[in-house]
Amino acid sequence: MQSLDNLMTNFTVTKTSDSKEKRKYICEGCGYEVKVYDFTHLFGPNKGQSFEGHNGCKCEDIRLANETLKLHEERKRLVMFNQNSLINPDLQKASFDNYLPTNESTDKALITAKQYASNFEKDKPRNMVFVGPYGLGKSHLAASISKQTISNGYTSIFISVPKLLSKIRSTYNKKSEHTEDELMSALELVDCLILDDIGAEQSKKQDDGESWAVSKLFEIIDGRVGKHTVFTTNLTSKELQDRIGPRSYSRMMQNTEVVKMSGEDYRLKDF
Repeated sequence: MQSLDNLMTNFTVTKTSDSKEKRKYICEGCGYEVKVYDFTHLFGPNKGQSFEGHNGCKCEDIRLANETLKLHEERKRLVMFNQNSLINPDLQKASFDNYLPTNESTDKALITAKQYASNFEKDKPRNMVFVGPYGLGKSHLAASISKQTISNGYTSIFISVPKLLSKIRSTYNKKSEHTEDELMSALELVDCLILDDIGAEQSKKQDDGESWAVSKLFEIIDGRVGKHTVFTTNLTSKELQDRIGPRSYSRMMQNTEVVKMSGEDYRLKDF
């Protein structure tokens, strides 16, 4: 189908003075009314021959607009990840492809992480927590999930909990570039939030028995109810509950799959 606009910019054809509207119809693609006219070739091997031209279809305009919107959304997702993620340099290149399982539990964890990312649906929230000692690649798998969900068209933030709490504290400084509300809003609204190393933060209890860190973690986790959140921790369930408090632990484990990993720290070498 050729649009009238395209035809009028092509000097080999023109709408004849006695052209009549042959018919009209509603385009199934865009829903706009399309009018059909007769056109005549002025030059070339088809000179003098007539053909139909269609005016009113917006399918191409809509396609280009959707492509532009898609590119804009992709850039916005990358900006959200880059501006709000607090990720160690060694995890910036992490992916499912360069994760190397060392035993059955880590191999199973890789498979589970891949399935989580590939089956990710915004309207079907699922949580996941990777549990195990240091050096098994829990953060590597979590970062890979974050990157894969972004590639699949969703927003994601990977953030270390200790660094997150420090970042929140920094917003209390009058010279801070961001406010606490802006940061908390990003954490609440993102499609997939990765909270890495939860329970590793140091907390000092206040007079009411609950630390600022525990209170702030509850606010974050509670705001994620009904959304996808992935956690990593090297603590046992009892240790984690003692560290982050029963309220946060209860919210964290709601609709959450536990992925247990075991083995030796691959970063440690004999010397």
